[in-house]
Amino acid sequence: MHNIPHTKETKEKISIKKKGQIFGHKFDKGHIPWNKGLTKETSLLLKEKGLNHSKFMKGRHPWNYQKTGIYTRETLEKIRQARMKQKFPTKETHIEKKLYSFLSKFNIPFNKHYPILKKYQPDAFIKPNICIFVDGCFWHGCPSCRNFIKYKPENHNRDIKIDSDLKNNGFIVLRFWEHEFKYENMINIATEILANT
Repeated sequence: MHNIPHTKETKEKISIKKKGQIFGHKFDKGHIPWNKGLTKETSLLLKEKGLNHSKFMKGRHPWNYQKTGIYTRETLEKIRQARMKQKFPTKETHIEKKLYSFLSKFNIPFNKHYPILKKYQPDAFIKPNICIFVDGCFWHGCPSCRNFIKYKPENHNRDIKIDSDLKNNGFIVLRFWEHEFKYENMINIATEILANT
């Protein structure tokens, strides 16, 4: 079937069938893409200013908008339990991949995103009680790269809270910055991990 060339009639039928499709997807009737009608200059201007699709979605609310305080403790616990069964993030970051290959090289058994205390999922968990987190310099506010803490203090504050909660419950918490995962620092990281295993 694939080796036989299409006739002119078949090609016309396929062409008619695919009209209105963009990259294999049809727009719903009445759906207008967010960037329809923008000139090339406007598109470039939006890119320069950092505006994208998310800026045009302002005004839309998440599924749980204004639903705080309406759930019982039991319901919240069920939601938390269901969330802990999921793997976050679904795709590993490049630093996590480096960490996993590094641990595998040293034959250190570990679990990825293992749920602890029904609240936390460290990047790697070494039994019985070692939690390893690898933080991105931008998102977690690395003080030596750039000080983003003043812009995103909630991420840094959450990390401190997680550390103290885990330490109070008898866990050893090891945190590494993204910039520390370089070849020349691997011996220091290995020493710190192996000293705690």
